[in-house]
Amino acid sequence: MPPILDLAAQLLPSYNTFSRPARSWADYRSCQDSPTTPLKTIAGSSGYKRKWWHESLVPPLVTPYPCTMSITHGQLYHVYTRGNNRQRIFFSPQHYFYFIRKMQIQLVPVADVLAWCLMPNHVHLLLQLKKNREPQEFSTHYRVLLSSYSRGINKERGWSGSLFQQNSKFKPLDGRKGYPYICFHYIHQNPLRAGLVQELTAWPYSSIQEYVGKRPFGIVQQQVAAELLGISGEVEQFLQESALVIPEQWKGVLQA
Repeated sequence: MPPILDLAAQLLPSYNTFSRPARSWADYRSCQDSPTTPLKTIAGSSGYKRKWWHESLVPPLVTPYPCTMSITHGQLYHVYTRGNNRQRIFFSPQHYFYFIRKMQIQLVPVADVLAWCLMPNHVHLLLQLKKNREPQEFSTHYRVLLSSYSRGINKERGWSGSLFQQNSKFKPLDGRKGYPYICFHYIHQNPLRAGLVQELTAWPYSSIQEYVGKRPFGIVQQQVAAELLGISGEVEQFLQESALVIPEQWKGVLQA
């Protein structure tokens, strides 16, 4: 979801900037902020246009995604899977919901999913391995998720071969202040940044629908998200925080 995405940077104008005092990020996260720090905004956020970011959240370096499917207990991962040769993987609303059903069957039993977003040619997930599950179980379930969906699409469209890129990318989120929290909102901002919708809640194929109570897909673990990331259970506050602009300095870290 960036300036966040190269595509988004081309499609959307630069941030609107404000300079008047307002509530600091410390009200939402455990970091210090200055009352005169510039406010940043994204357009089309249901009126929730002003949010903070803080210089302490800028990463010191860019870490590439690992290319292997390895996952361990007690670690959050940003998972990114895209279409082979960057081709589309969803061609109709029915295809999105078909994949969502696959996630309900394959992901929910083995992972605590905190955020997800289905884009026309890629999938974003933020998750951790369930405590009572083994890494190999997750790997098996995730491969079945992709292969079973791919078989269904190939059968419907008379295709053959791989629909998805060979290796999904699993990036462990380190302990830098605010990193997992920013990644959470990065995932939800993808459709808006890509110009697919005008409001964050208008994209029907992401977990933002679960957090605002529009579609109970039963995929995300909202209690775990609250415990690990401090995600608010109040819809209005959640939408305010979701409208947070991700600083340009995070672009290389968050992009796959």
